[in-house]
Amino acid sequence: RDFVPRSSRSLVAEQEEPQYFQSLIKILGRIIDADGIAFLLDEFEDVPLPGRRLNRNQAANYTNTLRRLLDVAQSENLWIILSTTPEGLERTRELQEALVQRFSDQYTIPALTRDDAYGIVARRLKSARIDGGEGLWPFTEDSLDGLAETSISIPRRLIKIMWQAVALATESGARVPLAGDLVIEAEKRLYDETLES
Repeated sequence: RDFVPRSSRSLVAEQEEPQYFQSLIKILGRIIDADGIAFLLDEFEDVPLPGRRLNRNQAANYTNTLRRLLDVAQSENLWIILSTTPEGLERTRELQEALVQRFSDQYTIPALTRDDAYGIVARRLKSARIDGGEGLWPFTEDSLDGLAETSISIPRRLIKIMWQAVALATESGARVPLAGDLVIEAEKRLYDETLES
């Protein structure tokens, strides 16, 4: 909030954000006697979400922010780690190819397989159980079968869907075992626009 220009609470003058950020990086480096600072932009894919197009102003803000961060990274001992989906990277490339060319190394984290997805959900459920239980209980063993491939392959999204399914079950008073239709309903509520596109 303090960095947002044109805000009554902003501490930084408009167009001075990069210098302010650069000073913060230098201060952090000296305080902790660091050789460098790593800055993780997690969930950066939220800007170019699938099924959503940025208007001209949003696209300009997005590319300008990214360019400024890359400029600061060149002048300071700062590493920018940009976490995005392949679709998010492609949309950034469409907006401004030159920015993507400035990325030094690109790594691809393999998508989850269906077995991986089942394993993650089972481990989360096991750690949350009070009275024991195995597998996907209180969900049926086939409750993930109807999910879109995108939902199965992204851990954060998968867990978010399962939390939503638990909330829906509580809301509706559903009895265990909870079937796949409840999980699919949770997916639709959270990601309806994305699924349609």
